[in-house]
Amino acid sequence: MQDPADLYTTEDAGRTLPSYGPAWDAAIEAGIDVTMIERNLQLSPSERLRQMEEANRFVLEVQSRTVPPHIRQVQDHERLREKLAALGPEYED
Repeated sequence: MQDPADLYTTEDAGRTLPSYGPAWDAAIEAGIDVTMIERNLQLSPSERLRQMEEANRFVLEVQSRTVPPHIRQVQDHERLREKLAALGPEYED
């Protein structure tokens, strides 16, 4: 099988990657870049976590340079409230 990194378009993916069923084929037809899914599934769990951490660091770096501190503080507070709410009602405000 061809390395997904070498594919250029979603059409290339549709011609080159195997079909994994109708939902997979529909995703390609809808224009979803399944090559990224293929590439990420080839990574180990620790490699996926490392990749996610790098992406999070990048987002935080961009936000620290572009989003005013008072807005970041409100966003951080809201994210924390969402996490606490997910733990159950005893953790909500």
